[in-house]
Order: sequence, then C-alpha cells, then structure tokens
Amino acid sequence: MADFGLSEIALVGAVASAATAAAGAIAAGNAQKTAMAYNAQQQQQASTQAQQASDAQALATERQGQLRQGQEAAAVAGAGVEGGGSALDVMSDDASQAKLNALSVKYNGTIAANRDLAQSNVDIFEGNQAQTAGYIGAGSTLLSAGSKFADGLSKLPSSPSGGYGATNQMSANGVGAQTSNGFAVGPV
Repeated sequence: MADFGLSEIALVGAVASAATAAAGAIAAGNAQKTAMAYNAQQQQQASTQAQQASDAQALATERQGQLRQGQEAAAVAGAGVEGGGSALDVMSDDASQAKLNALSVKYNGTIAANRDLAQSNVDIFEGNQAQTAGYIGAGSTLLSAGSKFADGLSKLPSSPSGGYGATNQMSANGVGAQTSNGFAVGPV
C-alpha cells in the first residue's frame, strides 16, 4: 500500500476542488439560463396581454365613437337640420376622430407588445450567454487545475521505478517503514 505525503494529498485536494468549482460554474450558468427563460416566458405573456388589452380598448373606443355619432345624428334630426352642410362635416370629423383614437390605442398596444417581445428575446439571449459562460468557466477551471496538477506532479520525488509518488522502504527487520518524504511508519 502506497504512503501518501502532504504534497500528494494537496494535489488530490486541488483536483477535487477544481472539479467542484467546475461543476458549480456549470450549475450557476444553467440556473441563470432557467431564470432567464422564465423571465422570457413572462414577457411573452405580457406581450399577449398588452395586445389583447389594446384590441379591447380600441373596440370600446370605436363603439363610443359610433354611439356619439348616433347621438349627434339624432340631435341634428331632432333640431330639424337637414343632413348636409356643417352638421354633416361635424359628424364626419367626429367619425374620423373616433377611428383615429381607436387606431392610436391599437398602435400603442402593439408598441407595448413588441417591447415585451423584444425583452423576451433579450432574456433568452442572456440566458444562453450565462450558460455558455458557465461552460467556459468550468473549462478554464479544469485547464488551470490540470496545469497546476502537472506542475505539482513534476515536483514530486521519483520512485525507484521511475514513477511519481512516495516510495516505501522497509526496515531490515521487517518492522516499520520509512517513506521517501521522510515520514516513518512504525519502529524503524
């Protein structure tokens, strides 16, 4: 059974630490992507709601305009004014204004819906970027740890067989041993 010194244990600890950090970077990136996907879904729902609300408001505005036109036509007829001239011009202007108001409401709703959809796309993009950053961070951590591990491995004393690590030397009487790093195990 091999005896491990502090250097060997430190190298194993560094590798375990790097693996944990890499897994953490990936998990953080994935969590950020999930959060951004949720935000994107909420923005898409807000977009749909904004468009539906503006459509309903535009319809209500048109109906109010039509109601007003009917009331004006009744008032003009009740006053005995014929359906031409300035009365007709006023009613025509009111109808145009009602239609313009309805279109304005619809346009503002479309702008709000498009803004929400654009934010949804930004959220999706940012989530993908966060996930990619997590993978890159994990790769960087592992490469850095691999480099440090190789450097640390090259500084370990060689065993008689040419490999790296601690060597064991049994005492002449077979009781106890001493390792290459100077630690004695049992009586030597």
